Amino acid sequence: MYILLSFNQCVVAWNAGSVFGSVFAWVALAIADVPLYQSVASAEGRFVSITPGMRKEQAANAFAKTLGWNAKQKKEFLTASPYSSLPLPEGSFSPGIYVITHGTTPLAVQALVNERFSENILSRYGPETARVVPLDQTLTIASLIEREANGPDDMRIISGIIWNRLFINMHLQIDATLQYAKANASAANNWWPRPLPVDRFIVSPYNTYLNKGLPPTPIANPSVASVLAALNPRDTSCLFYFHDAARQFHCTDTYTEHVALLKKYYGRGR
Repeated sequence: MYILLSFNQCVVAWNAGSVFGSVFAWVALAIADVPLYQSVASAEGRFVSITPGMRKEQAANAFAKTLGWNAKQKKEFLTASPYSSLPLPEGSFSPGIYVITHGTTPLAVQALVNERFSENILSRYGPETARVVPLDQTLTIASLIEREANGPDDMRIISGIIWNRLFINMHLQIDATLQYAKANASAANNWWPRPLPVDRFIVSPYNTYLNKGLPPTPIANPSVASVLAALNPRDTSCLFYFHDAARQFHCTDTYTEHVALLKKYYGRGR
């Protein structure tokens, strides 16, 4: 049985009452990378889109591309500043559309990102919730959900499966953590490389095939929806899951059932 944890009632109101904001964000996202629009908009501000599931390096690249930062400025953005006592950690870049004036410094953008995270997450994460599930654990689970789910419909059941595995001290066996570890081990041009069977032997604290429990930090920046799913898992007996070629979700209670379904949809086990 799961206890549904409140992430502040205002999140529900915020999600339900933001139709206009969502439409604006969709339009902004659609035109954010159009060079002509960015040029016309430069007098007032530029749109930077941080999408759910990005790594921190991808977020830094998105700001750098729009604002013309060099490598030193990207590094400055990701390290400690007068606005914060700590560097911007993985998991703390709230996804969304940021409107940035051309010429804004890395430290000023960092302050804006910190403010957005505080507004979207910290201000709503009450002490009662934190006593049950510390924020860093929630963000880590939410990041796994963000990378593994195929949209909001899958989020809560994947959360339930992750919690089920944690409760019985089972290896999480999350492919997204292999991608994170694999990218960390190389000068990655692709921050989310396709995981291969051999990757399950990568020596990394983020390899959840080799190490039990959660990885040491989030592996990506989760949406509010993923945070809510992490705190409100669906009650399920499933321990195994996968998406088929049509991105349909399947879960089973036992590994034998899991392998049978994999053979049905892919002609092989895993």
